[in-house]
Amino acid sequence: MKRTLVSFLVLALLLSPASGCGRKNGKTQPEKLPVPETSVLQESDFPAFIVSDHMDKTNENYYAFQLEHVLYLAAVWGKKPSGGYSINFVEYNENSDHSMDVYLITKSPGKNENVSTVITYPGAFVRFYPQAPVSTVRFHVDGKKAADVVPLRITAPVEEVIVELYFGSPNACLYLEPRPVPICFISASITEQAEILFRQLLAGSQSLDSGFRVIPDGTRLLDAAYDEREKLLIVTVSAEFANAAGSAGELLAVYSVVNTMAQIEGVDYVTIQIDGAGLSHMDQLEQLSFNDYLVEQG
Repeated sequence: MKRTLVSFLVLALLLSPASGCGRKNGKTQPEKLPVPETSVLQESDFPAFIVSDHMDKTNENYYAFQLEHVLYLAAVWGKKPSGGYSINFVEYNENSDHSMDVYLITKSPGKNENVSTVITYPGAFVRFYPQAPVSTVRFHVDGKKAADVVPLRITAPVEEVIVELYFGSPNACLYLEPRPVPICFISASITEQAEILFRQLLAGSQSLDSGFRVIPDGTRLLDAAYDEREKLLIVTVSAEFANAAGSAGELLAVYSVVNTMAQIEGVDYVTIQIDGAGLSHMDQLEQLSFNDYLVEQG
């Protein structure tokens, strides 16, 4: 009876889940999940700077990019002689060791399939939002392992917009100098745009002799206000602005500000108010408009 009981217990132990049945090397195999439709991207939806700066579509390549909390993956199949070729992400799994496996399938045109004869560069693009940074992405194509890729950690470039700054030149004219500023300038209010432009003027020209400045040192922007009905921007500057050298210097200082501010959408006129001082050679600093005559012609 004891021998029969022992044999039964041994058999039960061998068949129990604790014995490791259904496991490989003591570890459960992660379940493959279908790639959600919301994760699949067109190339046009993939960050453009990644495609242009980090990818080569002419050869077969596999890419992984960690951009903040988003994981972008791309598989490019290289240059093909015609249409009818495709590569697509179909399944994936996230592993406990913070790695990821992704599975792709390819399709080639059949012998009798009517396809375009133009050269194509088939590719597949997806994005995921993993709970933790992914250490390695293993790409599997048509059931075979294709590549192990460590995600490249990247940051998005700061998008910029070009503004036009007017600086006084030694020729007693205004010199137009384009300058990039953060793209948030576009969405800023009129008074915020005025503050941004004034700071750029105070920073000085990047092309002209830094020793030649028409806006006097120490000048500060104290306030900016906007009269929507009059389309009038009112800028209040510190008393140092009145220290411009001579009548010509004062004229260039004033229109350096006016011409620069006139590019702001909605601003037709600019009034300059000087805190506690006045310009000796300027009778009128109210409702000035863009002065094309002073701009140096190239």
